[in-house]
Amino acid sequence: MAYVIVEKSGYVGETDGPDFKDYWAALNAMQAQYTPDEIDALHVRIAYDGPEGRTYEV
Repeated sequence: MAYVIVEKSGYVGETDGPDFKDYWAALNAMQAQYTPDEIDALHVRIAYDGPEGRTYEV
């Protein structure tokens, strides 16, 4: 189980970035790597890969 930073989430060409053991570590890494405008433009989201598959933050 991991939290994954994903570019183009929900789009063709979705790309997984690094994964983390907890949500807050993933969020801090995403905010350190991307500006708010980049997060919007690149559709960057945090996904949770758990026992029932992948889900995305709201």
